[in-house]
Amino acid sequence: MDTTPAPYLAVVQADLPGADPDACATVLRAVVRGVEGAGFAAGFGPPPAPTATYLLGVSARLLKGPWTPWRDDADDSSRWGRPVRCPASLRAMQAKRDNDFPSFRTDQQRVGHETDLIALLESADPEQLSRAVREMSGPLGGAVREHRGQLRPQGRDPFGFHDGVSNLQDLRAEDPRRYEEHLIHREADLDLEGTYLVFRRYRLFPQRMRDPVVVPDDRGEQTRTLTPEQVIGRCRSCGSVLDADTGDHLPRRAGEAQGASALRQSHLRKANPRGRGLTNFGHEVVPPDVRLLRRGYPTSDPEGLLFLAFQADIQDGGFEFIHNEWLLSDFNGAPDPLLSPEAGLVEPLTGCYYFVPRAQRDLGEVLRTLVTSAPVDGFDGLATATT
Repeated sequence: MDTTPAPYLAVVQADLPGADPDACATVLRAVVRGVEGAGFAAGFGPPPAPTATYLLGVSARLLKGPWTPWRDDADDSSRWGRPVRCPASLRAMQAKRDNDFPSFRTDQQRVGHETDLIALLESADPEQLSRAVREMSGPLGGAVREHRGQLRPQGRDPFGFHDGVSNLQDLRAEDPRRYEEHLIHREADLDLEGTYLVFRRYRLFPQRMRDPVVVPDDRGEQTRTLTPEQVIGRCRSCGSVLDADTGDHLPRRAGEAQGASALRQSHLRKANPRGRGLTNFGHEVVPPDVRLLRRGYPTSDPEGLLFLAFQADIQDGGFEFIHNEWLLSDFNGAPDPLLSPEAGLVEPLTGCYYFVPRAQRDLGEVLRTLVTSAPVDGFDGLATATT
């Protein structure tokens, strides 16, 4: 996930058939073998060409049985007749104001259903992706939800953001310890580590950016009219950060530090204030160091974005904090002029949280931990399919 992205991406979501953990383990083993048989290597590291990396995750719904909206802090489940505590970062997605978008209100089958598993497959060969999806679909009974993405030749989406990897990449070389702290969650008692994955699919409406956008300025006492580039904080055609005072195109600096000069209300600064900000009362504040590894692939049907974010903690150090406390709040003067429902520029279509073990052989351990603290027959054998 932290390597140069391949041109093509397939995101496969599925529910695990079976009424007991042994049946689920059997299906998982078959899924892993099928994907590896299609030529895909498992794990986080750079795969040997021309194979691609795939990741299997587990969602809270794996424990909950028939899907129901889960918009609170409940953490008990009885899918297999056992009391289970669901980790906070595997509860249902709680993205602020999602229910204000028409899709989330009207079509639960399409947007509200949180699946048990997710697999991310990248390749330079779209036919190889199709083969891997077919191999997965068999053991899962064919009930999969597939999303396809493809990097653009120019490498940027219609809003000026770069395809592929961003946000944390600069730390890999300059501060690897801090990079790992943002990315990897460790369960010391279980000798288990991995990352929390947030998957979102968005529909984009760049054609609506012809009109100026009016946002409150600072404490809402004034209004300010933003150009499309000011909404983003970048030049849409070249991707350069725009200086808030001069409008100059700023040369890139290490860690994208030039973003600190963008307009405070822009999406660029809302998503990463870079250590400086204003509360909704106008008081200066030093924001916490909250960052995630973002990997985006554009889609064409409809025009949109497959948004993948990896982090060590979703609620306090990753997606939910950034989305709820910065983007969809009055932090830095106004809600995000790109993602807020009123803007009409971006619409979320689906979303789910997963935990992805760093070593795929640990998937069985993850499932056993989620189900019960005692050993569960059938899960130990999963490791043999991934080594």
